[in-house]
Amino acid sequence: AALGTVQSNVSLRIRKLEDFLGVPLFVRLRRSVAPTSHGEVLYRHAKHVIETLDKTEQAIKLSRAA
Repeated sequence: AALGTVQSNVSLRIRKLEDFLGVPLFVRLRRSVAPTSHGEVLYRHAKHVIETLDKTEQAIKLSRAA
């Protein structure tokens, strides 16, 4: 809800990403999910990418102000 999307859309996108990568990212249990080792690797790399994009955005905004 916070992202303005519904759970079914998120599930579909995750499945498409799993198909693209050729590995499962989550173990689906009856009422929960847990990341696989591949999911953990993806999370670490995605977190790094997001941090890099944030720093890049900040640097560009600072250079624009100068």
